[in-house]
Amino acid sequence: FFATGHQCVFSLVDFRAGFVGVPRYHFLSSGTLVLTHTLGAFALGSVVAPVLAWLGLSSAEAKALSSSQASRVGLAAVFAYWGMSACCSASSALAALVLRRHLMLWAV
Repeated sequence: FFATGHQCVFSLVDFRAGFVGVPRYHFLSSGTLVLTHTLGAFALGSVVAPVLAWLGLSSAEAKALSSSQASRVGLAAVFAYWGMSACCSASSALAALVLRRHLMLWAV
């Protein structure tokens, strides 16, 4: 999120992303483009996690798995990714709770 130049301040949301590839402003498509630009990395991570889990299996393991077992492996990878993201979010929220009185925590 921060590596792509985003910040946790609403005024710094890149609304220019809503005008990429469209000749004029349209509420639904522009909003979708801004949302995809802001949160697309999280959605991409949820899609890539099961693919990487399936690619990590050897060919013998992959042949031995049934389709339901393969979907369980993919779901386990997605839930592991979501759990990691939830732990990062919870630790950030806890740090904000502890440091809520510190002036350098919030952008002024």
